[in-house]
Amino acid sequence: MTWTNGGNLNTIQVQAFERVFKPNRDYLWPIPQKELDLNKELIQNPGW
Repeated sequence: MTWTNGGNLNTIQVQAFERVFKPNRDYLWPIPQKELDLNKELIQNPGW
């Protein structure tokens, strides 16, 4: 963010988000719901 204050140009940076890696979930992608509906033998990957 940049703004002026009494003729001085000020800039600050703020972290908008923090990436979080969850090993027990993020190694596998979720199986799309359509695929789960088509094959009742499938189960969703853990954490999704």
